[in-house]
Amino acid sequence: MSAEQQINYLKSIGYTYTDNDGKELKDTELVTKFFEELQKQIDEYDALYDTVHATKQTVEKLKSDIEKINEEVIQNQKDLEKVIYDVIVDAWQKQIDALDEQAKLTKEVNDNYVDGLNDALKLEQERYQQNQQIADRESMQRQLSLLRRSGGSASEIASLEKQLDEKLKDEYFDNQQKAIDKIQEANEKQVQQLEL
Repeated sequence: MSAEQQINYLKSIGYTYTDNDGKELKDTELVTKFFEELQKQIDEYDALYDTVHATKQTVEKLKSDIEKINEEVIQNQKDLEKVIYDVIVDAWQKQIDALDEQAKLTKEVNDNYVDGLNDALKLEQERYQQNQQIADRESMQRQLSLLRRSGGSASEIASLEKQLDEKLKDEYFDNQQKAIDKIQEANEKQVQQLEL
């Protein structure tokens, strides 16, 4: 994607940025800032991933420590063993539960972030395909206009008109299906919210 296309894309999604001096960034400065902000998000995602990995290692170490403590407790007197065992297991279990909860929350944040990136990519792909369809149709319309002006054969004109008509029908039905899909998706989300 060229720099101009990047700038136009950022404008089309309404992305703006005003620096600390109140100056609104334009053109390449805006694209640069957009990628800096995107890199920040990627870095935050990487940090969250590292936290999850470290948390899993800590949980494994804690589980290993619990097993060692259990072996030492077994060597002690039966009555004292039961009291010590209960206290230690309870303390470790609370810590494990807390770390498990942290890992679960971190995973949920990561999943939401990745889902958001996937949604953004899907939207960008849809826009690209839509723009490509429009460009193809406009090219066919120019070609048809040129044939009509230059006195092209009736069969060529009729064939091109038929292709153009099919393309217009396909675009119309694609747009209708997308609208239906969006309504269905919104309904499913609303039902999910009601079930919570």
